[in-house]
Amino acid sequence: MGTNNSSQISLYVDSNINLSVYDSNGEKIDGLYSTENPIQAADGELSGGKLNAFEYTDAKNDTYTVKLTGSGEYQIDASVITKSGNTYSEIFIGNLNNNETDELIVNIGESNTEFNFID
Repeated sequence: MGTNNSSQISLYVDSNINLSVYDSNGEKIDGLYSTENPIQAADGELSGGKLNAFEYTDAKNDTYTVKLTGSGEYQIDASVITKSGNTYSEIFIGNLNNNETDELIVNIGESNTEFNFID
């Protein structure tokens, strides 16, 4: 994780959805995006599909806006580990048409973390 005064945000969404994260000043947080491949069992079977991921290990107490753009049904798994070690997790299901955008607001506070899904 980042410094002792930081929290960690982890986001995973289906690969048909583009993921962008912004801080409370509207600045896009760059460089923390990746694509996760399906899990492969010992027998070669694949479990699940590719996921677009975002990992931010230096999150401060702030409000972050996650923009989800694309087409089709999706699931986003969101979790925050706060600087005090508390874990907050939510799963949201959505459906986008014609490159629409949904938003997930992640509010990391001193004593609480909240997720608000806006579709």
